[in-house]
Amino acid sequence: SSPINLARDFETLASLPMLRVLNIRGEHINTLPAGIGRIKNLEYLELSDSEIKTLPVEFANLKSLQVLYVNNDQHFDLGANLPILS
Repeated sequence: SSPINLARDFETLASLPMLRVLNIRGEHINTLPAGIGRIKNLEYLELSDSEIKTLPVEFANLKSLQVLYVNNDQHFDLGANLPILS
């Protein structure tokens, strides 16, 4: 079995409606695909040590998200269309 390539296989991950934990730590991608917003039950998202700098507007659809783990020095362009995350 080959490892998952996030850029190539994200549509498969987004089609898993009961996915609750997604660890993208250390992935060499610089943005999350828009399909992230379709993972309605996602509760925990690990982005530390990745090259992600931009969160897509669809990120706001993650209503079940409880934990977003990033590095202290990781800065995001949240864009004007994202609501304030509480």
